[in-house]
This record gives sequence, C-alpha cells and structure tokens, in this order.
Amino acid sequence: MTRARLFTAVLAIAIVTVFMYATVIVGDDATNEKFIDLYIRIAKLAKEGVNVSHLVEKLAVVNDALQKNELTSINNTLSSLEVEVLLLEERASSIVFMQNLFKILTAVFIASIPVFTYLFLPRAYLYLWYRARRRWYIRYEHSR
Repeated sequence: MTRARLFTAVLAIAIVTVFMYATVIVGDDATNEKFIDLYIRIAKLAKEGVNVSHLVEKLAVVNDALQKNELTSINNTLSSLEVEVLLLEERASSIVFMQNLFKILTAVFIASIPVFTYLFLPRAYLYLWYRARRRWYIRYEHSR
C-alpha cells in the first residue's frame, strides 16, 4: 500500500468517525478520548511513512464496538492498540530510515546494472569463447 493510499484510508476513517461521533456518542468520555488520541497518533505515524494498516483495521473494529457499546472489548483492544502505537512511535525514525535506505540501494543497484554490463560482459564473453575453443588446433596447409 502506497503512502498516499494509506493516508487517504486513514483520512477516510477519520471522516467517518467524525460523522459517527457527531450523531451518536456511545461509551464514556475516557474511552472516547483514548480512541481519538490513538487515532491522532496513528494518523501522525501514517504521515511519517510508517505502515499502519493493521492498526487502522483494529481502530475500525474499535469504532464498530463503540457503536454497539461493548466496553470490555473496547478497553482491551484500545490497550493493545496503545502498546502497539507506542512501540511504533519509538521505532518510527528507524523504520522510515530503513525504508529510505532500501529505496536508495534499490535505485543504486538498478543504475549500476548498465555499468557492470558494459565492464564485465565483454570479458565474460571472451573468457567463455576462449574456454570453448581452447582445444582447437590450427592447421597450416601450404598450397602452391
């Protein structure tokens, strides 16, 4: 999932959530605040470039549970989500660095293919040609 699509998905969930909360607010205020806080933190992680698709899916499950007023499952899920978000926030800079490093190394590798082909293909061809014909003998015939 690309960065733009992920951010669009998170934004769509935000809009749906805002409209749902504008019409019906279910649960207690602490749960709602925790939900909104986690949503904001997940949106920030998505904006930084961290893959948060699994967190968005869990947040959607929590949103459905909020509408059904299932407080026990909501609190358990929000607690696990908070732990996951905290871990991702701690590792966000290294995750983004590794993603960027991988992209740069991929570009360098692709750009180096023509250079290596130019340098080593003629040598490899000559080596194989000499190796295939090393037992050949040259006969001289004198025709006068």
